[in-house]
Amino acid sequence: MSDLSAAIRHAMAREEFEKAKLLWNEYARHMAEDVRSGSAKQTQLAEVRQLMEWCRRVALASRAQAAARLKILRVAETYRRPGGVSAPAVIRASL
Repeated sequence: MSDLSAAIRHAMAREEFEKAKLLWNEYARHMAEDVRSGSAKQTQLAEVRQLMEWCRRVALASRAQAAARLKILRVAETYRRPGGVSAPAVIRASL
């Protein structure tokens, strides 16, 4: 399971979210088997909780970065248009 955990972290860090999703599904299947059989240990459950929290933080950071890049692209598009708004107006609007 630690190999899957490392693979999930690697995929998330590279923003390969589809790959991370597939790995998470496999990880969840293994955990479900362990829980059903009664062999799941507290350390495993703690690892899952930590991995989920780490992935959540990475996803939120990635989303924030994407939103910032989108905002930059929108401002750049405004400047490219003939008769676009003036720079001070764009700056005021974003504050």
